[in-house]
Amino acid sequence: LACGTIEPPLGNTRLTIIKLISALIATNTQEVNDVLDQLNTVQVLLDLFFHYTWNNFLHSQVDKCLAFALNTPNLEATENNPLISNIFIKCRLLQRILEAWEDNETEQGKDGGKRRGYMGHLTNIANSVVRQTDGCLGDFLTQHIDEDTLISWQHYVESTLKPTNELHSRVLGGKHPALSDNKDDEANFKEVSFPEDATLQTEFIVTTPSYK
Repeated sequence: LACGTIEPPLGNTRLTIIKLISALIATNTQEVNDVLDQLNTVQVLLDLFFHYTWNNFLHSQVDKCLAFALNTPNLEATENNPLISNIFIKCRLLQRILEAWEDNETEQGKDGGKRRGYMGHLTNIANSVVRQTDGCLGDFLTQHIDEDTLISWQHYVESTLKPTNELHSRVLGGKHPALSDNKDDEANFKEVSFPEDATLQTEFIVTTPSYK
């Protein structure tokens, strides 16, 4: 959702166009990827993503666009996909994630500072990169991204992204009741023993008739 006064507003028309771009990227066809590369579409999407800090409809669509674009089956497909080169070389995706995360921490450290609205989706984008890095994308990044950026990225993944994922995976309020085992049930609902005199007193109260 968007909040606050934004000039100019993103507007429903541009959001609908971004949804269409997302569907086009999902086709993963060479013709589409070539045109999107020539138009530098991903750069525009990222600029909008970071500019409209609180528009989660936009963030969600850009998140989907990048997830579809990064989903390449093998190294050959990655090397031949102009959109991959566009995302990591022209658009500097890794650097922009690192810069945005650092800017957010600076902002949060101020008096009254707030976490920026795109951080949840930025985490998703970073996780999409990490998932693909374990496969064919890792070789591509090693060949085309400078060493300093890769070192900074790896440090971010280990020291920031992983702890963030662990924090988000915690179950609030403890274990879900549906996941509890029989031992938990037995511990929570075991028989409670009452003193004998209290039991007799209760029985007497229940069985003794009342007279008016």
